[in-house]
Amino acid sequence: MTHHYSEAFGPGSSNAEQFAEMENRLRQTLSQLPEQQSGEIQHYLDYLFNRSAQLEELYYRSGFLDGVKLCQYLQRKIEDTSASR
Repeated sequence: MTHHYSEAFGPGSSNAEQFAEMENRLRQTLSQLPEQQSGEIQHYLDYLFNRSAQLEELYYRSGFLDGVKLCQYLQRKIEDTSASR
């Protein structure tokens, strides 16, 4: 999980300070829990992050395909307009 968040919030990111604070609070909280509970929470957070990434990719691809279809449609209309002149 840390790897995924560091890519999004790591050095060079505008959210680097926010990430560091969030990471510290998470580590402090998890360190106070028994190892089994800490592991279960970590697993749950990993699942949420991965699921979120999958949904983001799905929406990105859908939007990208819509954009491609729009470009193709516009290109056909331009060609039709040019041909009728």
